[in-house]
Amino acid sequence: MGKDRDTMIDFLLAAYEGEPEHKELEARLEALTDEQLKEEYEEAVEALTADTDIGDLLEFAH
Repeated sequence: MGKDRDTMIDFLLAAYEGEPEHKELEARLEALTDEQLKEEYEEAVEALTADTDIGDLLEFAH
């Protein structure tokens, strides 16, 4: 998975930059299988977009 894997890990770690749990989370994410990491990434993206209204996005884009 290579670069995609690194990108997903970076995305999941971004909110923890400078926090004490950053290194622990990084180690946990790196230990996941590709499938487990993909699931965790998809859950995070879904959680971020769950409250997003497409109408708001379209209005913002104009």
